[in-house]
Amino acid sequence: MPVESEKSSKKAKSSSSNIRHSSKYLPLDVWASIIVNLPVKTLLRFRCVCKSWCSIIDHPDFAYTNLKLRKIDSKKSKIFALEGFGQQGPRRCLLTVRQGDTLQKTAQIFESSDKYYLAGRCNELLLLKRFVFPGDFNPGYEKEMRLWNPSIRKSLLIPPCPLGNAVYLLGFAPRSKDYKIIAIDNNINRAKNYSYIAVYTLSDQQWCVRNNDVDDPLVKNQHQYELTHLVSFNFDSEKFTLLEVPRDSKGTNIMRFLFILGESLAIFSVTQERSRIWVLERGSGKGVWTKWFSGCSTAETYNLFNSNWPGSPILPVFYYESDGESYFVFGNKSYNIASGRVKVLEKSMSGYLDLGIYMESLVLWKGYGAEDMASFP
Repeated sequence: MPVESEKSSKKAKSSSSNIRHSSKYLPLDVWASIIVNLPVKTLLRFRCVCKSWCSIIDHPDFAYTNLKLRKIDSKKSKIFALEGFGQQGPRRCLLTVRQGDTLQKTAQIFESSDKYYLAGRCNELLLLKRFVFPGDFNPGYEKEMRLWNPSIRKSLLIPPCPLGNAVYLLGFAPRSKDYKIIAIDNNINRAKNYSYIAVYTLSDQQWCVRNNDVDDPLVKNQHQYELTHLVSFNFDSEKFTLLEVPRDSKGTNIMRFLFILGESLAIFSVTQERSRIWVLERGSGKGVWTKWFSGCSTAETYNLFNSNWPGSPILPVFYYESDGESYFVFGNKSYNIASGRVKVLEKSMSGYLDLGIYMESLVLWKGYGAEDMASFP
């Protein structure tokens, strides 16, 4: 054996021996509390150190705890951008990682000749659905939907939903520590309500039809639709409830946007005179809206938002913080909430675009039917 090879072999054995020796003095739960703070890529490498560490990292509760720690440090998280190109020119789909303040690309996770769009997202998981181009025909092609964790490149193909035409929600049930996909019937020939839904539970990996009677939150008012309530879904009880929007965000000449502020739901409303942010505080069961921000607006600012989403009652918008400032991002522009200044960001992004916080986690690595997971892309 060469001298260098022999030295490295002895060093590896010595390191392994030290770990086994230290395990006699540090219980496994102490080791778990130490290594749970490490990045995902490091943890996947540490699985190969010894069987004890592998069992710690592969435990489902370990992934849950690691994710909570990532959320606490979420201000250091980067942004993912799902970019779709297609109708004219080559068909492709990109998932890139970008800086929060400039949207400058720092990494590319995958590029596909198929086009996907984001049907739902929750924390670190993306629900992707394949986009079907006019004229394409392939049995089952338009039904392909997968739950994907891009940080570990693992995905689970979701079986076809029993509802033929649906919109989807992806969420987490804290009580059962389970992920669920909610399919809401979107058949335009039926009355607009939320009675027809199907629930896919990740732990069971099957769809189940539910009955929920909740009216549409849009109210007809003088030939226009006025938004008065939001429809809230509880992923533990699997029930819908109506949640009244703040009084100052009602009206037909107000642009409204939903976003997540910390762990709370928030509404950004803007008119030609003012802009406000309301945060939903959940105390003793019933939610209460609290004013978080109030500022001035202009006709130019209002028209900027209105030109991007004309006639829409309420829409999600991407919110992020950088250097003590708060921003909204839409397309390739950012809006500074305090100053009202609009800035054009990275010009290379185009086509269909979805943004979100890129948060690494071990979810889908073990548990939730990990034996059925496949690498993607």
